[in-house]
Amino acid sequence: MLLSAGGVAFAQDTDTTPPETSIIGKPAVISSNLSPSFHFTSSDANSTFQCELDGNGIRPCTSPKMYTFLSEGQHTFLVYATDAAGNIDPSGEEYTWTVDSFGPKVTFTQRPGRQLNPDDDYTWITDDRSPTWAWTAQDPHLTSDTPRCYFYDWDTGREIFWNVPCSSLYAFEGELPDGYYKFEVNVQDEAGNSGSGTTFFYVDTVAPQVHSTNPTGKRVSRFADVVGTFDDEVYDSKQFVNIYKKGSSTPLAVYRYAHSYGGKEIELDPKRALKLGTHYTVKVTTGVNDGANDLETPLQLVLQNEGLTLLA
Repeated sequence: MLLSAGGVAFAQDTDTTPPETSIIGKPAVISSNLSPSFHFTSSDANSTFQCELDGNGIRPCTSPKMYTFLSEGQHTFLVYATDAAGNIDPSGEEYTWTVDSFGPKVTFTQRPGRQLNPDDDYTWITDDRSPTWAWTAQDPHLTSDTPRCYFYDWDTGREIFWNVPCSSLYAFEGELPDGYYKFEVNVQDEAGNSGSGTTFFYVDTVAPQVHSTNPTGKRVSRFADVVGTFDDEVYDSKQFVNIYKKGSSTPLAVYRYAHSYGGKEIELDPKRALKLGTHYTVKVTTGVNDGANDLETPLQLVLQNEGLTLLA
């Protein structure tokens, strides 16, 4: 009870109305932000606030309230306003959202050709001019307009197509010339994270041919090594070049050398010296390949101490 200046008593107004709390700034429903901020206000300008995250206890706070390095997954933020008269918003304002800071993972389940070097993902090769790809994209929040595909002619620098909608299984409808190519799949999730998968590969439709052979000349040394040179790189093919004594189906014991991985030369060094006056045959079979194509025409080299003859 208060008295006026003339001594007349009157009642003091009492504030019993709780304030209304409003969140006016917040992360997206699916957000990649690990450290989001919340901005909030009250219908009563003199309010103070209390905040809670994921039910871990209410604490005094001010706007903006920032949380740092949140875990992946769903979170709930709750804020209450308390006015100057001590009235508390009974329900407060609540917001639930999901943190997704990882990009989608793209895994190819089918890609052109075979891998020549298991330690190098750039060495895939195929003789298919119209290759096919299949893939999976792992992410719970993929956007509806992905994936997008990119296809690039690495040798000439041309874009075959760029940023076009695609889906697994994808089959290229044209016919590629021999060359080196890059195919990429890009996906995105609702948090704005992106992920991609890339394949590099050679298209090679030309079978290797024997370019030259040694030894040559009128005579062959008893200690001769046989070197076959091809017009293309050959892979894992040493075992398909063998030396046979005339009339025998059992190859000689030899040391085998590929002058470099994927090189163009294969060398055989007999473990014992060749016998004088004896005919030997070197057979180059269709197992020799450039990774995509077998040798088209098997060859035989007849070695003898009086000279060397090449037989197709």
